[in-house]
Amino acid sequence: MRVKWAADQVAGDEYDVPRRPGDDDSLVVSLGKGLGLLLLLVPWYGLRHPGTTVVLVATVWLWASHGLAALLAAYAALTIALAAWSFWHRSSFTRFVANPFRSRVRGAWVYRRRWRSAMHLCELSKGWGAERYAPHVIRVRCDAFADRVRVKLLPGQCPSDLDGKTEALASTFGALGCRVQVDKPGVVWLVFTRRDPLVDVVPALEPAASVDLTGVAVGTRDDGQPWSVGLQSTHVLVAGETGAGKGSVVWSVLRGVAPAIRDGYVQAWVADPKGGMELAPGRALFSRFTHEPEPMVALVEQAAELVTERANRLRGIARQHTPTPVEPFVLLVVDELAYLTAYLPERDLSKRLASALSVVLSQGRAVGVSVLAAVQDPRKDIVAMRDLFPVRIALRLTEASQVGMVLGDGARDRGARCDQIPASMPGTGYVLIDGQREPVRVRAAYVSDDDIAATCRTYPAPATGLGASMVEGEVLP
Repeated sequence: MRVKWAADQVAGDEYDVPRRPGDDDSLVVSLGKGLGLLLLLVPWYGLRHPGTTVVLVATVWLWASHGLAALLAAYAALTIALAAWSFWHRSSFTRFVANPFRSRVRGAWVYRRRWRSAMHLCELSKGWGAERYAPHVIRVRCDAFADRVRVKLLPGQCPSDLDGKTEALASTFGALGCRVQVDKPGVVWLVFTRRDPLVDVVPALEPAASVDLTGVAVGTRDDGQPWSVGLQSTHVLVAGETGAGKGSVVWSVLRGVAPAIRDGYVQAWVADPKGGMELAPGRALFSRFTHEPEPMVALVEQAAELVTERANRLRGIARQHTPTPVEPFVLLVVDELAYLTAYLPERDLSKRLASALSVVLSQGRAVGVSVLAAVQDPRKDIVAMRDLFPVRIALRLTEASQVGMVLGDGARDRGARCDQIPASMPGTGYVLIDGQREPVRVRAAYVSDDDIAATCRTYPAPATGLGASMVEGEVLP
């Protein structure tokens, strides 16, 4: 193999370009190779794209056998049939016709046509000298809201190389945003969002007849799937600035477990540092409720005592608590955790709260006591125990640096742009799903005052249980 010196078109340096086999072939040999390749490509294309092949073959046959009039009549009948299919069964038409057609057109016109130049300009191509290689597009799948491009990475590339280029890729291909999802080693999906599927308010969800504490439905994901939050054997932290929609998450969870509250399998112990303004409308659902500093600390201490008592009693008998009406699952709800951890007026109360809360967070999961807490400022000096919350939900945040505080380092680079969520979309945020590297964009359902009132009428908490209810800091008989 001979070596030829050439000028580098990118950097201006000289480099060695190995001659490839066939570069010195004669014209006849080259034409023969091209014809052979064409003969191989025709059956390959027919097998790979059977739908397009059938349409092309049928078109040629109709035109050749029956003339142009018959061809036009066939296309008119096909158009009417497709229109009727779309009208009568929109979902199947979208799945089998609209989305494949959209994928074919956008894949060819938007992505493959500009792919190599886009990869080079976004600094995702590799090579040496003038020889540049780009990640390969395997497949394009489109729906009404997003394009999913399956990409084979180059040797030496990893998904994190694309994480830092998502904004550039979205701008290059005219999308609202871009996320990287790992498919398998060396292969990723680039998800380009064209229309926001979460822009419309999600109405309050109807509670399920049978409550599953491992997955309570609270909203929807940006892929159209239901968004569920696990409560059993975990703790949940909801972070977001004022007006971000933390109340939507909390109320959706309470509404989701309401049937179990009515049946006595779940008890809600609620502390509302906002003077009761946020959660007091649902007091009929709560076994315990308070909004004054001293009673709120006492409520957390009672939860810690319950954790210790259950652990001592279940030791050697069961590894995991099973909710029953006699021993219900306890959901400790704290609307503004920062008030209790950092802003309590008395230092002694802060120490008592920190001691009791650490017991609940570190030991409560196995004995059926879980915490659902909301916070505006997720900084470590405000919420020192945030790492004890396995499930963390990041709504709209004031600073980009806060995304990593809630979802972990690198979450923003992987698509969690919590600081860019518009104020007009409360309840929208990002969560981490087990087994998935990339944050998932979600929106919690909006629970109105009428929905809360209806929930309280339908699913009131029973009068008996682990203790009396506390309202406004006083124990009610």
